[in-house]
Amino acid sequence: MLTGSTTSGMNCSLNYASQPKISDYFVNDVLATLSAAAGLEPRCSAPSYEPPDPADCVDAPYFGKIDGAQNSCAQILAFAAASSHQPEGTLCDQWLGISTLSALEAQFAKGGTSYEPPPGYNPNTTLAVDLCKATCGALGAGPCWLQGKTTAWCS
Repeated sequence: MLTGSTTSGMNCSLNYASQPKISDYFVNDVLATLSAAAGLEPRCSAPSYEPPDPADCVDAPYFGKIDGAQNSCAQILAFAAASSHQPEGTLCDQWLGISTLSALEAQFAKGGTSYEPPPGYNPNTTLAVDLCKATCGALGAGPCWLQGKTTAWCS
């Protein structure tokens, strides 16, 4: 892709930034198929290439309280992108996608900031990206990336 250092999908209806994700899907699909053919339990599950139901791709009412103030997913991503100089979609996958709400609480505390997850979520098992499915999906990231906004870069 671009410089030849990675592969990419070519689904012209998806955001360009999300195209490299298909490589991971393909590798997991092949490994699951080969494992099953060899009679082994697959370590990687075969992914679904179907976009998730739009009803499953909604944001939580709010991301959480930071220093007592409620913040939306868009607000937390904009702040994190400005301070880290990383694209918001990258933050969805490589920060929110791997951090539980408890881990976020600890990360914020290290910086002298309080974070309180919204009620109704298990902070030890809920990934932060699950609070931002629609916001991250619109960026071509997170669990709803296949539901993401379209970019007309192909004719």
